Amino acid sequence: MAGSDQFWVWVCRVPAGTVDTVLSYCHYSLNDQTLADMIPYLKEKNAGIINASALSMGLLTDQASPGLAGPYDWHPAPQKLKEACRKAGKACGEQGVSLRRLALQEAVKNSDMSTQLVGMGSIQEVQSNVQTVLEGLGLVENKTAKQDAAALKEVQSILKPTHGVTWPSGKPENEGGYGAIFIDN
Repeated sequence: MAGSDQFWVWVCRVPAGTVDTVLSYCHYSLNDQTLADMIPYLKEKNAGIINASALSMGLLTDQASPGLAGPYDWHPAPQKLKEACRKAGKACGEQGVSLRRLALQEAVKNSDMSTQLVGMGSIQEVQSNVQTVLEGLGLVENKTAKQDAAALKEVQSILKPTHGVTWPSGKPENEGGYGAIFIDN
């Protein structure tokens, strides 16, 4: 993970408890779990982890939902990643499974995350996400668990060639700074 070296240097230099929270976005989702490698170390440093954007800024959204048809035009992801996510969304749709729901369920299963941060644009999305999180945590029955598991396996296969592919973030003059992790793939 070239580029994340600055993050490691920074975190390694401070005593445990100095950094109380780390926010990472788009690095613990179905298409990118590079944050997973850092979790044991962050726990050792007593840092809470906020996982933001388990839907990777809209990459992992449903193909059948108006306004939520995969990545928006402005999305900074490389084209090959956008195409893989569209293909994953289509595969989910063909199985009657929501890619958005699947992505959120999978993210919340990791109890090492202190917080999951997800954007929502309507009351219906809030209600749907609450149900999805409760299912993902096993607090209510997921009536489509077998269907979801089959879809998850296919999605993971589709996304495998692009797993961990990311994009630049923030101002170019801050690239490689302590406030962001840049991963070159």
